[in-house]
Amino acid sequence: MEQFAKATMDSASLVITFVGVIFSALGIIGTILAFVGFREFKQMKAQRLEAERALDSAVLLARASHSLIQADAIPDEEKNKETKKLRVLVGLHMIEELLKRGYDEPAVYNWKAVALKRLGDVHGALQAVENILSKGKATEGSYELRRALYNKACYLALLAQKEEDKTEAYRLLQRAVTGDYHLGQIALQDKDFANLDRPKLQSLVGAVT
Repeated sequence: MEQFAKATMDSASLVITFVGVIFSALGIIGTILAFVGFREFKQMKAQRLEAERALDSAVLLARASHSLIQADAIPDEEKNKETKKLRVLVGLHMIEELLKRGYDEPAVYNWKAVALKRLGDVHGALQAVENILSKGKATEGSYELRRALYNKACYLALLAQKEEDKTEAYRLLQRAVTGDYHLGQIALQDKDFANLDRPKLQSLVGAVT
């Protein structure tokens, strides 16, 4: 009887030990799962914050471009001069805020170039589009690349002091309007190209659109 009792106690002790080991293992597994879950939660939170920042930046860019478009819509009359300038400055301020945040998409630099050109800073506008073209920020054939090429052609034509500048303007314009009839027609009406040879400009546009 004593031996049976001892064996029973030993068995019970083993069961208790085994159960303890099981609970310890479950505790470790639970801790691991909790850690993994927490890490995934942190990743999801980081992704959500990134998405919110991207959306906020996109909204700010839309507001900046809207302000610049509004400025263009105001008639070029002396009485509207300060109002137009204010609209441009508001748009430029929002663009500079985007760049401070590290939001350096091609569209931001294209709109910055537009704003600077409207303020009379053609050299600054040229530098802005160079941020797109020299750093490969826009993909080949994309709208923003065409826009950057077109704008740079405009600025070179305005600043041209030698024939080489005009030659480069023609080359960039050709790349910009190739296959784009609408943009080609805009180029023919654009006063920024007044320094270029009209027949040559018409021939270039007609050949590639």
